[in-house]
Parts: sequence; C-alpha cells; structure tokens
Amino acid sequence: MLKNKYYKSPIGVINILYSEEGIFKITLVENVPIDYYFEERKNDLGDKVISELKEYFNGQRKDFDLPLIIQGTDFQRAVWEELRKINYGEIKTYSDIAKNIGKPNVCRAVGNANNKNPFMIVIPCHRVVGKNKNSGGYAFGVDIRDKLLELEKLNK
Repeated sequence: MLKNKYYKSPIGVINILYSEEGIFKITLVENVPIDYYFEERKNDLGDKVISELKEYFNGQRKDFDLPLIIQGTDFQRAVWEELRKINYGEIKTYSDIAKNIGKPNVCRAVGNANNKNPFMIVIPCHRVVGKNKNSGGYAFGVDIRDKLLELEKLNK
C-alpha cells in the first residue's frame, strides 16, 4: 500500500511517496490535502525520509541512506546512478554526466533524464548545470536549485 507524507522544508512542501518496501518519489508539491497534518504520525519510513531531509537542510547530512525504488528507462537509471556519485557541494555539467556514462553526445538527453528524476535532493540533480556553470534548468526552478547549491556551499 502506497503512503504519502509531507514535509514543510525551507524550499517548500516536499511530498514523499513510499511503501514498506521503499521510497517511490520525493518531490516538491504546491497543493497539500486540506485535512493533512504535518506532524509526524508514526515512526515509519516516511518519518525516516523527513528526518534525513531535516538533517540535510540543517547542514548535518551529506549522503542519504534510504531504500529507493528506482523506476525508469535504462538510460535514465544510468544517469541517476551517475548523479549519485556527485559529492556534496560539487557541481557537474550535463556534458560531464554524458561522458561519464559513456555517451558523450547526449547532453540534452541527460538534461531530460535529470528533469524526470523522481528523488529530488536524494539523487542530486540540482548539482548538474550547463557548461557555463550557471545555465541549465531545474525541474523545480533555478531559484530552488540555487538555494540548494548555496546551502551545500555553506556547509561543505
């Protein structure tokens, strides 16, 4: 059975979709069910995600220890696996990722895979930028990406 938890983070409300087997999605959302309460309801996997995200936003966590259920094409999964290798506080370009997965001519496809990443922050797609180090988009807006990068820069 799939469950939802919501966390009011410094960058907005984060929705966690999970089951007892693992986490399916971590994403920003605009709308939360009116009857939803934000306090932790019970000690389960959703609360573990919230705890690790709180540690991240407080500068105390650089890596996540969460059971992700990663669903995507083989190409997307290769990109997301490469993203997980980017160290806290570092940035890489779409070109770097394309080269590292052995497909140096697919920068645009890397950007598309980045945009489809179902695990914001945990699989750090915010650490990937365009070749001039400032360009490139982010699924949740460049301002959110910049806030995450600044947080990591301050706590490196």
